[in-house]
Amino acid sequence: MRWNITFQLLVPFLLVLLGVVAAGTWASQVAAERAAWQQTEQQVRDAGRVLAQATGALLSGGALDLALGRLTRELAGEGEQLLAA
Repeated sequence: MRWNITFQLLVPFLLVLLGVVAAGTWASQVAAERAAWQQTEQQVRDAGRVLAQATGALLSGGALDLALGRLTRELAGEGEQLLAA
């Protein structure tokens, strides 16, 4: 079976175009995942740096325990509100 000259030129071009679009989509997805990972990693590093630079007075005397207790109560309160809704 012989194909028309239009199909002989059009089919390979469309296959190459489809491959380029697929490769571009894959590359952009990988780049977006890498950027999100780097952003999360930077946030964790920044939080660690802040905690490392904190003075001993801030973390002593139960101030950290009070802050964690308050945070825990707030999170528990939000959970109860979500369950009640």
